[in-house]
Amino acid sequence: MELQVGKNYRVIKDIFNFKEGEVWLLADEGYQIYYGEYNFVFVNAEKSCRHIVLRNASDEDMEIYCHLDRYFEETGKYHIQNPQR
Repeated sequence: MELQVGKNYRVIKDIFNFKEGEVWLLADEGYQIYYGEYNFVFVNAEKSCRHIVLRNASDEDMEIYCHLDRYFEETGKYHIQNPQR
């Protein structure tokens, strides 16, 4: 599963500081070549931001990255707007 910027996702399994049942908008994503990191920025309805950083050098992080569908599902029920940067 590939997460897409601008879409809302429900957490279906606790991961890091994200709890099951929460709904988050993926506001931004990127990859830092120098560090070998995948970066995700999420925003909730209260405009709180949370980040996930997954590193290429970590087998555990890459297992999570390859199976994001175990933790997030796209939802159209809620609509959180992307805040202006």
